[in-house]
Amino acid sequence: MRKLSFLIPALLVVGTLAAQTAIYSGPVRTFHTSVGKQRIVRDSAGNLYTIYRDQFNHPTSTQNDIAIGRSTDGGKTWKMDWQKGFAFNGASDWGNAGPCIAIDGNDNLHCSWWHQTTSSSSARSIRYNRWDAQTKSWGTELNVTGNGYGRVTQALAVDAKNYVWFIHSRPSGSWYCEMKRSDLPYASDMKFSPTNPVFTAAGTCQKPSIISDFLGRIHVTYYSTANGATVHHQWMDPGATTPVWSTAKPLGNSNAVADYYSVLAADLNGNVYVVYGRDDQGDKTPDPEWFLRKWDGASKTWSSPVSIYKTKRATYDPPGSKNYNDGRVISAACDETTGELYFVYRNFDSGELVLGRWHDGDAVPTTYAKLVNTGTLPPNSRNYLLYPQLRGSLFPTFNRTSIGLDCMYTVGDQNAPTPKYTLYYDPFPVGSLSSTGAPKIGTTYTLDLSAFADKSMAYVAALSVADITPGIGVDRRLIPLVPDTMFFLTVLNVVPSVFVDFQGSLSASTPATAQAKIVIPNLPALVNIKFYAAFITYPGGPMGIKTISNPFTFTITN
Repeated sequence: MRKLSFLIPALLVVGTLAAQTAIYSGPVRTFHTSVGKQRIVRDSAGNLYTIYRDQFNHPTSTQNDIAIGRSTDGGKTWKMDWQKGFAFNGASDWGNAGPCIAIDGNDNLHCSWWHQTTSSSSARSIRYNRWDAQTKSWGTELNVTGNGYGRVTQALAVDAKNYVWFIHSRPSGSWYCEMKRSDLPYASDMKFSPTNPVFTAAGTCQKPSIISDFLGRIHVTYYSTANGATVHHQWMDPGATTPVWSTAKPLGNSNAVADYYSVLAADLNGNVYVVYGRDDQGDKTPDPEWFLRKWDGASKTWSSPVSIYKTKRATYDPPGSKNYNDGRVISAACDETTGELYFVYRNFDSGELVLGRWHDGDAVPTTYAKLVNTGTLPPNSRNYLLYPQLRGSLFPTFNRTSIGLDCMYTVGDQNAPTPKYTLYYDPFPVGSLSSTGAPKIGTTYTLDLSAFADKSMAYVAALSVADITPGIGVDRRLIPLVPDTMFFLTVLNVVPSVFVDFQGSLSASTPATAQAKIVIPNLPALVNIKFYAAFITYPGGPMGIKTISNPFTFTITN
C-alpha cells in the first residue's frame, strides 16, 4: 500500500476517463432542432441508446426522420443507424421531431415523437412505437392524437411493475394534456388507457416531465398558466384504495414571464427532485434563473427553492435577437442510493456546460465538472451548447444514475452556411459513499463505498475538515474535498490504526463495494468536529481517475 500512497499526487493531475465524443453531425439544419424529454437510456447488458432527429436521408430538404443510435462499448463508439425508418413517413411528409425514449425491465424500447404532414403547425400528431427486444421488431406505429393537432408535447416513464406511463397533448383543445398507462406491463399489446382517476391539470399543460418514485407514486411537472405562468407539480398513488391526483402545486413565481421547462428525478427513499427555470421564456424582461427543489416522500412537501444559476436577460436573450434562447438548457438526474442530485446547465456568461451536484442540506450546489466553450461563437450564441440530457431513471434498475452519468448534448455552428448541429456524448462515472453507523467517540465508524462498474478496481478514500469548496480539479471534474492536513493524513495512510482500509480494491461484485473504517479515539475534544469524505477509483496506468464519489459529511458525537 505504500506504493499506492506515492501514486496519489500523480493521480490528482493525470485526468479522467470521461471523453467528449461527437457521435452525429447532420449534413444541414435549416431550422431550430426540437428535442424530447428523454433521449438516452441503458439496457440490462450495458448498451446505450439515443433517439434523435436525423436528416441523413433528406440532406436538401426540411424533412426529418427519427433514428436510434446504439453503443455497445460504454459510449466510446456509436452505430447511429442502428434503427432507422421505424417512424412511418409519406414521401410528401414534412417529417418528425421531438423524440423521446424509455426502456422497461425486459429491454423493450418505448418511443414517442410528433409527426408533421405539411408545413402547417396544424398538421401534426403524436406517434408511439415499441421495439420488442425478444422478437427484435417494431410494432405497428400508433397515431396517438390523430392528425390536425397543432400543440404537441409528450413524455414517457416506466414504473417498478413495468407499466409504461405516457403523458401527451390532448387531441382537442389547445395546450392540454392526457395521462395514460399501458394496459399491460411492458406495454406488450401497445394499448394505453387514461388513468383512473383521469389526470386534470390546473389550466393548460405543456412541456411535461414524468417519473415513478420508489413507492410507486407517479409524479408530473408541467408548465401551466394557472396560478401564474409557471411550473406545476401533481402526483398520484395508483396503489391507493382510492387514487386521487393531488392539487397542482406551483413551483416557480407568478410573473407574467413563463417558467417553461422542468426535469424530475427520484431516489430510493421515496423522495423526488426537480430542476426548473424561472422566467426562462425568451424575449422578455426579468432575468432568468434556474432552481432545484426536493419533495420529501414522507411529509409530501417541497423544500424551499435553491438557486443553481442566474444570468442577465441581455446575455440570455440579446437585444434585437429574433431567435431568442429558451429554457431547454438544463437537465438533472439523481444518484438513487445517496440522494445526490446531479444537474447540467448552459452557462450563458462563460459559454460552458456546467455539471453540478447538490444534496439535501447543502446551502448551495457545488460544481462537479465543466465542458468548456471551445468554439468561435460568443457564450450567449443561440446555437451553441444546446439541450443537455442526463441519462437515468429509478426504473428499471439497470438504467439508474448510480451506474454513472451519461450526458448527451448538442453543439451548433451558426457560422456555417446553413446552421449545423453536432450531437455529443460524454460519460461521467459516479460512486456512492454513505454510512448507516453513528460517528461516536470511542467507536469504529464505517463508510460504505460503492461504484457500479468498478469491480476489483483500486480505490482511495479521504477526509478533510475544510469546506468542500472549491474541490480538487481533475481534468474537467472535481473531487469534492480540499487538500488540507486531514486530507493528506488519510490519503498518505499516515495513521493506519485510525484510518483503516482507506486504500484498497473494491469487490469483484456488481456493484463493486468496500468499507473504510475510522477508529475514533475516545477524546471529548473531537465532539462536534465535522468531516467531509469522498473516494475515487482508478484502473491504473495512464488512464487516471475513473470514478469520483459524492461528498459525504458527518459530525462526531459523544
